[in-house]
Amino acid sequence: MRPSFSLLVLILVLISSCAMFSSDKKDLNKNISLYKAKANELVINIKGKKSFGQIRTMSNELLKLGGLVISGYQEKDKSCKAYLEKVLEAQAKMLTLKLEEIEGQYHEGAALPETDKDLCITAKELVVHPATVVILSRLEDNASNRESMEEELKEVINHVEELK
Repeated sequence: MRPSFSLLVLILVLISSCAMFSSDKKDLNKNISLYKAKANELVINIKGKKSFGQIRTMSNELLKLGGLVISGYQEKDKSCKAYLEKVLEAQAKMLTLKLEEIEGQYHEGAALPETDKDLCITAKELVVHPATVVILSRLEDNASNRESMEEELKEVINHVEELK
């Protein structure tokens, strides 16, 4: 059985998009800039009425990049390490949750250790917000859900530079 052309194209796109990310965790500033650019691009695509399937794919890519930024940030601010490790461990689980569950467990932090460090919480948001967009992309494609997606991303876009 031969793989379809569209499957091959998808594989090549995923490989090339992963190559854009700096896998060097120490290249934090570059990954933060790339994250912000990708998040802005995703907002444009949400406004541009891209399909929810396309938005989900792009949100998953942003989620992975957020994990790289978090890994790099842990090296910069060791006091966030334990907290952010829990965030990274929960990435896959976040994608299985309902909207209300991700709100309580990860936006509000009920499933995470307590922290009073604002920048640890800001770093967490780089994964939680794209995961929330993935969850929203499984719901009905309507103006309200698109607006919620935009709000999720704009919130993290407004704070990501604080991690530099």
